[in-house]
Amino acid sequence: MIISAWNIRGLNKPYKQKELRLFLQKNKVDILGRLETRVKKNKANNIVNKVAKDWGYCCNYTKAINGRIWLLWKTILIVKIVHIHEQFIHCSVEDPVTSSQIMLTVVYARNKVQERVILWHDLQLVEGQIQVPWLRSGDFNNVLTTDDRLGQPVTASEVQDFKQCIDNMQLAPLRTKGCFYTWCNKQNANDRVYSKIYWAFGNFSWTKNYGHLEADFLEHGVSDHSPIIVQIWKRRTIHPKPFKLYMVTMEHKDFRAMVDRVWQQQDEQDPMTTIWQKLHKLKDEAKGLNKEMESYEQRLTQIRQRLGCTQANLTLDPFNQMLIEQEKQTMNELEKWSTIEERILRQKSRVTWIDYGDSNSKYFYA
Repeated sequence: MIISAWNIRGLNKPYKQKELRLFLQKNKVDILGRLETRVKKNKANNIVNKVAKDWGYCCNYTKAINGRIWLLWKTILIVKIVHIHEQFIHCSVEDPVTSSQIMLTVVYARNKVQERVILWHDLQLVEGQIQVPWLRSGDFNNVLTTDDRLGQPVTASEVQDFKQCIDNMQLAPLRTKGCFYTWCNKQNANDRVYSKIYWAFGNFSWTKNYGHLEADFLEHGVSDHSPIIVQIWKRRTIHPKPFKLYMVTMEHKDFRAMVDRVWQQQDEQDPMTTIWQKLHKLKDEAKGLNKEMESYEQRLTQIRQRLGCTQANLTLDPFNQMLIEQEKQTMNELEKWSTIEERILRQKSRVTWIDYGDSNSKYFYA
């Protein structure tokens, strides 16, 4: 099982919805804590279906305006919501295949110190007598040491309450890899600030069972925060990935000729077997066109790789103005081409009829 948490503000934008959907697919995420949505309650279900169709989800709209925290999970998991808070969602997660169970708390702390004091207090109340592995992860909006911020000094007063809470609950931070600074204000070099405010903590039982695991902090991507990835239980893929014919492939200039060529082939078998074999041959031939029509995906992949490279270089040289401008430019380019792709795919996905000259051989594609 792969657990993730990501603060990606502005999920009303279609290109950010798509980037989040691709993030879930690429990293094979099973359960996600989605933070700072800024999405109205009446739009939530529609956006969840675009990002993670057929997933289960829980939001804290009853406790916070605009639902500051969304918890989404694949329905193969058994998730039981234990407590919904303004600044966290607490639940149990069970994998029915392995019968393994953990407790999970996804945190999105408030910006003001006095509001976070409430969070530290209430997190300790939730602890109770939990004996199973317990992971607390998310955006705590707080540094732990003076080394956790770059570009602005850290004061002792902003650290002490958070540190006291961690000590009282006897939590241990997971070993980490990837980005050290998990947030950036994305300002110009003179005003730029980097902070480590994303954390993943485990209780004693977690350390005992999963102490070898690491929290992977990835590049920011289209957000100003790093997503967290924690992999717990591995699950084998039983079924091969099915073939999917892109709608734009059917608009290719060679597709009609390909269909005609396959359909004109004669076969002495019964009609249903003949149709099945022709469709199978058409699938084999269409694979080449499918790859050719992936050009938009390839372009976007290149842009994402360039963005990741730029952000990696910014990690080494955080106040390089040229890299800062390059990051902004690449993010704008990503939004532009993502929007263009969506428009083209919507145009290409219209209802299509293909007539092979025989009334019994007319097929409908949607």
